[in-house]
Amino acid sequence: NEVLLRGEQSPAALAGYLRQARAALPPAVPITYADVWEFWLRHAELVGSVDYITVHVLPYWEDDPVPPGRAVQHVADVYARVRAAFPGKPVMIGETGWPSAGRPRQGATASVVNEARYLREFLRYAATVQMPYNVIEAFDQGWKRAQEGTVGGYWGIFDAQAQPKFPMQGPVTEVPRWWLGWLAAALGGVLFLLVGRPRGRLAALALMLAGIASGTALAWQVRQMLYACGPLWEWLLSGAACAAALLTAIVLARALAAAMQCVDVALGRYRDFPLGLFALPAVGYALVALAGIGVAGARRREDVLLAVAIILLAALVLVQERGINPVAWLWLGLSVLLGAAVLLPPRRVAHQQHGTGQ
Repeated sequence: NEVLLRGEQSPAALAGYLRQARAALPPAVPITYADVWEFWLRHAELVGSVDYITVHVLPYWEDDPVPPGRAVQHVADVYARVRAAFPGKPVMIGETGWPSAGRPRQGATASVVNEARYLREFLRYAATVQMPYNVIEAFDQGWKRAQEGTVGGYWGIFDAQAQPKFPMQGPVTEVPRWWLGWLAAALGGVLFLLVGRPRGRLAALALMLAGIASGTALAWQVRQMLYACGPLWEWLLSGAACAAALLTAIVLARALAAAMQCVDVALGRYRDFPLGLFALPAVGYALVALAGIGVAGARRREDVLLAVAIILLAALVLVQERGINPVAWLWLGLSVLLGAAVLLPPRRVAHQQHGTGQ
C-alpha cells in the first residue's frame, strides 16, 4: 500500500514482490497493488504484474487540493483517465473520502458538512458507473493523528465511539452545540467588565467588546482542542496556552480601556463647544474649496486622514449627546465644513505666476 508514494520500495522491487505473490497463490486469487493514481500512470510497467489496478483518489490530499464543489468531478476525471491509460484492465478505487476535522488545504476545507457532501455526491456518481470502491474510512482513528496531523484522525463515517457523524439524507449541522459559542462570548464580556472596572461609557464598551471577542476565540480554540488533543500533556499545554492568551487579552483590554477613558473625558461633559472660534475658519475654508480654489500639489494622506477623523469625532460627540443637543449638531456641521476643505479636490490654482523664470 503506497510504498512508491512513501519511497519505501523501488518499482523493480515491488514488481518482484508481486511476482512472488502470484506464484504463491492460486490463479483464482487476484493480485493488486494500491497507490495514489499518479504513481500508476508513472509506472505503467507494473500493470502486467497485477490482475486489477487499485488507485487512491483523495481530492483533499492532492498536490493541488480540490475544493468540495469540484471533488467528485475530479474523481470521475481521474477514473476515466486511468481506465483510458490501461484499457482492458479492471480499475478499482481503493481509497476515497473526505475529512471532517483538521487544517484546510487551500480551498479544501475539512468539515462535517463537506464530508457529508462529498460522500453523498460520490455515492451517487459511483452508482452510475458501476465502480468498485472503498470509502476511507468506517471509523475515525485517532492514532493516525500522530502520522498525518489532526486531519488524519477524522476520515470516518462514524466517530471513534461508533456514532454516525452525519445523516446520509437531510440537513447537516457543522456545530450542533453552536449556542456554547454565544455563551462563551457573553461570559467573556461580563468577565472583562468585572476585571477592568471601567470608568466611562467608552471604556466599558471597549472592555465588553474585547471580552466578547476573547470569549468567542477561546470557545473556538476549545473546540479545536477536542479534535487535536490526545495525551494528557497536550491538554495541559493547550490549556496553559489558553490561560496565557486570556490573561494577555485582559491586560491589553485594560490598557485600551484606560485610553478610552481619556477619550471619554475629551469628548464628554467637561469640554465646551468652541463654535465661535471655529465658525469663521471652517466656513471660510469650505467656501474656498467649493469655489474650486486650492493650493497646487497633491493632497497628503495625513491631511485626508485628519479631515476624516475630525468629522468622525464630531459625529461621536453627537452620538454621546443622543442627537438631541442642537449645539452638537452645529459642531458636527462645522467639522464637516472643515473636513470638506481638504476632501474636496481643487479645480484651479489660487496663485498666479508672475514674470519670466517664475
